[in-house]
Amino acid sequence: MATLSLIDIRLLDLLRIAMGADPAMQNTCTAEEWRLIYNRAKEHAILGLLYKAVLTLSDKQMPPSDIIGRLYSDAQFIRTQNENVRAVSLSLQSKFREAGFCTAILKGTGNGLLYYNIRAKRDDGNDIGTYRTAGDIDIWLIANGCTSIDANRIAVIDYVRKFTPLVDARIHHIELSPVGGVPVEAHYVPMFFYSFRSQRRFQKLCIQQAQRQTHNKCDGLYVPTADFNAVYQLSHILRHLFEEGVGLKQIVDYYYVLLSLHDCETNDGQLLDVAREIDNLCMHRLAAAMMYVMQTAFHLPNAYLICKPEEHLGKILMREVLGGGYLGIYDNRKSEWRLKGKIAMFVWKWKFNMRLWLLCPREVLCGPLFRLWHYGWRRHNGYIPS
Repeated sequence: MATLSLIDIRLLDLLRIAMGADPAMQNTCTAEEWRLIYNRAKEHAILGLLYKAVLTLSDKQMPPSDIIGRLYSDAQFIRTQNENVRAVSLSLQSKFREAGFCTAILKGTGNGLLYYNIRAKRDDGNDIGTYRTAGDIDIWLIANGCTSIDANRIAVIDYVRKFTPLVDARIHHIELSPVGGVPVEAHYVPMFFYSFRSQRRFQKLCIQQAQRQTHNKCDGLYVPTADFNAVYQLSHILRHLFEEGVGLKQIVDYYYVLLSLHDCETNDGQLLDVAREIDNLCMHRLAAAMMYVMQTAFHLPNAYLICKPEEHLGKILMREVLGGGYLGIYDNRKSEWRLKGKIAMFVWKWKFNMRLWLLCPREVLCGPLFRLWHYGWRRHNGYIPS
């Protein structure tokens, strides 16, 4: 594995305990180490999982009382937040379906459902999903009768702008006004690629899978199937690597996606060949890097991997994950973006993304062209509010 600090090693040890990948922690941390571990967990939006790990420690391994108190308070806030996000997700799902749309809740609340042991019921001993830090709500909408992404985009935007006419629209989603204090994005396609070739292929896959994904119900919510998630959520990680950053929260999410994929059962004969779809979208290098991270950081058995791990690529990915924290907020390199102007930021961002050349060269090459095209496309279609 890439060279890790002692704090990162301890944090990963605790994460594996929370996730059930390791039975117990072998080491004892000092009070100062616990404070640094807490801060790192906060940077990666995984305080709830840290709390779950601490509950399993022996008396001698416990953090200082002030850290325990903060973790308890954080965990209760996360549980309450998850209840609110789930309630809003159910409400949105109902309202959009009544309006004639098929829906699927992407990642977020849907990912929380994956955290429970496969085929196990949610109970007091199996509640790890309620400690996943909630974010915004991403809901995929498919208008009845739409057979193309373009037609679906027009239908979704026209509907949303009846209620919020001045909201921003992009290539894959339109933003809604917050509901119950929760930010919401309505997607006409789950994700996008800089590469126009990969974009066309992904849109074709989404059209083929739309009905299947919007009819997969789990604990009251319509969510994507495990095989589609394995492709889509890898594209989500790819996009965040280029746009903002990826923290341990998203990596843990993908760990549970792989667990659910391994135990995926379907009788519809439509199970995706995940490795082939990933290769078609030119994400095979990223997938190989992710498998290395899953094996070394989380001790995921070979049976759960979707391709052969690549150590040199995995070290690049691990460096990016640990360096930036959740959404890259703590990446000090990004301070150069500020107060530089749009053109300088455009050039700097392309240079900055060159660090990902080995993980996805096609996306690096196509990035500048896509950004120019996307800006012109949005202005032409009136998707940039005045």
